[in-house]
Amino acid sequence: MEFYSYILLLVINSNFLIKLSIFLFLIIFIISIILIFYKYSLFKKYKNEMINFSKDFNDKNVDLKEFYNKLLVKKSDLFGLSVIFFIGFKEFIFLHRKGISDVNIVAKMVEKVMLVSMLNELNFLNSSINIFIVLKFVSLYLGLLSTIFSTIMLLHKIDISIYMKSSLPIFISSFSEILLPLLIGLFITFFINIFFYKCVNFINNISRQYLIFINEFIILIYHKLYN
Repeated sequence: MEFYSYILLLVINSNFLIKLSIFLFLIIFIISIILIFYKYSLFKKYKNEMINFSKDFNDKNVDLKEFYNKLLVKKSDLFGLSVIFFIGFKEFIFLHRKGISDVNIVAKMVEKVMLVSMLNELNFLNSSINIFIVLKFVSLYLGLLSTIFSTIMLLHKIDISIYMKSSLPIFISSFSEILLPLLIGLFITFFINIFFYKCVNFINNISRQYLIFINEFIILIYHKLYN
């Protein structure tokens, strides 16, 4: 409790530059929290969709045409694996109706549209990820610059040798006050970094799952639909 009281006193007694930087840190932290909750709910939604789709698709009794028709009814709401499959099977039907019977051509065309669809999904998941990068660098440099300029302001006002001899506790207090923005900046940078890499890992994992599914679907075209 004494520690928090000490920090609060440091903030209250700090100069305008430090107070401004702490206010900006607060805004950055709030934006980060909002973004984290948004990304968490989005990733959870995509993860659940992938689990549910895989469960339905891997059913031994599934009929691909019936499965496609069910998705067709709600095509505007599709995302993730559902939309990748939908786009791929739609292309397959289109090529079949055009009379293209070469398995290699059909497989390549279907794979191409599915990969494009996958990239669109990954781009959507990646959207706003760059904001994390901006926020963490802003936090780091804001803390660093606030500390540097506050140090310059302190040294400009006093003769540091006299200041240290006359009142060491006051000097320590001023030094703690100066370091406060840097410590807050490092904390927020570390906090954002943790979730940033979790986002990157999730997107890498889901992209691998999408590629596995596309490969399996292409094999299905070869072995099931053209046997």
